[in-house]
Amino acid sequence: MGDAASTDYQSLPSFKERLGARWHQLLSAIRGVPYLTSAFALAALAIFSWMTYRDGNNLLADTPEGWARRYQVAMFEASRTSLLRDFFHSHWNLGALLFLPALVLAMIRQRGRKFVLALTLATLAVLALWTFDEISTGWEAAHNSMMGEIPSPYAFYWKLALIATTFLSLPLMVWLYYRSTILDRYVVRSFVAPFLMCLLGIIAIMITMDLLNNANDFLKAGFSVAKVMEFYLRQVPQILVMITDAAVLLATLYTLSRMSRSNEIISMLGSGRSLIRILIPILALGAWATLVVMAMNYAWAPGAQSVKDEMLRQADTEGSKTRREKASTYNVMFRNQDEHRTWFLGKVPTSASAADLKIEFVAVLQDDGAGNFQKAWYARRGSWIPNERRWKLYEARIITAAALTSDTPVIEQFDKLMVEENWPETPWSILSGKVNPDFLSVPELTSYLRSSLTLEANKLARYETTLHGRFSLPFRCLLMVLIAAPLGIVTSRRGVLGGVAWSVALFVIVYFLFTIGLKLGEGGYIGPATGAWSVVTGFALIGIVLLWMKNYNRQLPSFNPLKWFK
Repeated sequence: MGDAASTDYQSLPSFKERLGARWHQLLSAIRGVPYLTSAFALAALAIFSWMTYRDGNNLLADTPEGWARRYQVAMFEASRTSLLRDFFHSHWNLGALLFLPALVLAMIRQRGRKFVLALTLATLAVLALWTFDEISTGWEAAHNSMMGEIPSPYAFYWKLALIATTFLSLPLMVWLYYRSTILDRYVVRSFVAPFLMCLLGIIAIMITMDLLNNANDFLKAGFSVAKVMEFYLRQVPQILVMITDAAVLLATLYTLSRMSRSNEIISMLGSGRSLIRILIPILALGAWATLVVMAMNYAWAPGAQSVKDEMLRQADTEGSKTRREKASTYNVMFRNQDEHRTWFLGKVPTSASAADLKIEFVAVLQDDGAGNFQKAWYARRGSWIPNERRWKLYEARIITAAALTSDTPVIEQFDKLMVEENWPETPWSILSGKVNPDFLSVPELTSYLRSSLTLEANKLARYETTLHGRFSLPFRCLLMVLIAAPLGIVTSRRGVLGGVAWSVALFVIVYFLFTIGLKLGEGGYIGPATGAWSVVTGFALIGIVLLWMKNYNRQLPSFNPLKWFK
């Protein structure tokens, strides 16, 4: 009886099996309801149309909101195009949320190529939402000078094209997956599972450590759960840029070493496939990871650090000095040698894109070139008007040399003063030496370099090297596949451990040399392009040679220095 009870107990399904069965039952029930997706889509369309019609009428009605907007159009402070753009910008997010349940249901209910169609529609909807939001918020800054810099519209166009390509690559990769053979699908599934586990695991560890470090600040500031989630969601692009190449390396090593131990690689080779043909799915995924990281490193990841510092400054109720200094630049001095004018700025926000830049304490001293004082402007606050390209001072005072030499000195005082002198200095030219290139996106770096052509080459080296690094760093994802693939495919347990150890060692070497190359380029010791691309290009050639030798069953060179002199 004991043996029978034990047998019956062992035959019971596990919790994982029961959960999987319930999940499949739920999916079957959802797929069995006819026209469910169409019903959700039509309902979302009806609600969105009604709310758009209602809110559109409110703009034309006799309400304070309608009066204010019509007054702006009448006074040419806002064109009808901008009015329409702002209206749909506020409703586009609502439309995306309303259609999201229908798109999710479509992806759940469909399989195979129909799933690709549903995923493509969902991707196009998200891409349209992002593109409209990006154009409405960034078009003006990309074409007009906001702080006196030379705008770089083509970098903005490339940003739109790159991120659009990244969005559309997701349904393309899924379509290629369904079009591939059974062996290719197996290799993809074997790689994706450990890759996602490594990626999510590292992200969770980094967020947990940062949360423990900043938890007291969040509690003091009264941050809600949604605010904390927003804080860390904004950091995800920067984290992905930092860790994706390591996740690709670990996933490649795990996948190929496991397939080697179970003799699956030998079986695939026996079926007539070459080693390169077996590795094509992993190489394609490595190239796709490179594309995704490049899109994030183009604009999103550089700004994540400044957003983090600003939110931490808001959370710090005690006003930490370090965070205050990160949020603003203090005691800025600038000398215009050509026009003999010296600027002193007390506190300048670090935001490099704000049109209404407010500067605390502005002092401008004019001399005759020989050090003799002529005129001075002092103001409690100042701002630069980009449309008129003029400075505006608040609570200002003007002192002249003649006023100082008279018996009764006269100091002119103004609550608001629009400076009549045609000063060529702009916030960009004054702050150009204080801008940290690590926090600038590719369009901002391009604009900086175009605006600073007169500076010396050694002063621009840091910015040029950072610009090249924005494009070279993502290729480390594909580089990790080229390095790990020939070292991860082995025929013995000892070889597996050795391949993994040398792959990790090469990753550390690549990371170290890549950082050294960037620092040498920033210091002007080597060219910016050389500092950013030399390590990636050199190790890519090494990986290609190792992969070629492994493909033709050549003996890989030993990495043990003791064997080199036998």
